Amino acid sequence: PTAAPTAAPSEAPTTAPTAAPSEAPTTAPTAAPTTAPSAEPTEKSESGKATQRTELVYVPVADDVAVNGVKAADHPAMADALKTVGDALDGASVDLLNKDKLMDAGELARFDRLSAKERLLVALEALGFDGAKADTAELSEDARALVSAIGERLAGLSESEAGARQTAIDAAFQPRLIVVDGQEYESVGLVLVVTENGKKSYERYTFFKDDGAWKLNGIEKGEYRVVG
Repeated sequence: PTAAPTAAPSEAPTTAPTAAPSEAPTTAPTAAPTTAPSAEPTEKSESGKATQRTELVYVPVADDVAVNGVKAADHPAMADALKTVGDALDGASVDLLNKDKLMDAGELARFDRLSAKERLLVALEALGFDGAKADTAELSEDARALVSAIGERLAGLSESEAGARQTAIDAAFQPRLIVVDGQEYESVGLVLVVTENGKKSYERYTFFKDDGAWKLNGIEKGEYRVVG
């Protein structure tokens, strides 16, 4: 069973420095349900006027409940968590929301031909988080070649181009600071769009940076709800 939504942790500006804790927090915050504008079209009446509007609402999953093989309570490393999730979703169509902020059109075409696990690990490399690296030795030749191509392109960016890319990534993935037991931690959420048996679902995995390493902190399931 899922737990009732809990209050969102307090936030501070993303530019504030983050102190590395001496040990992992004993408790991790669970975000309250949040909404995002619906990407789905609203239903229309015969006259063509919209009759209802939907919003994508993210509902927290209890920390001790496993989703695709991972639990927030275990705080697995980001790369390990994404690898496990990718293995669990093998055979499904898995996409990363806002992947277009990480890769160009040619890279995206190659990305879309990869397995679920490889997509998540390549996306992790494209994000370029310190303290969150995938083991590329486990990737296929095509996936490793894509990682190399992305790396070469990013290395050739000018300072202004790199800054613009980072600004776009920050706007898309919304990194922030959370406070746990009085200690600030960097946090970021990755939304997976999973299509299986013709049904689309949304899963948000939130990670926090603890002692230099990114770890799973929370899982939410997205639900479209009619509003208005």
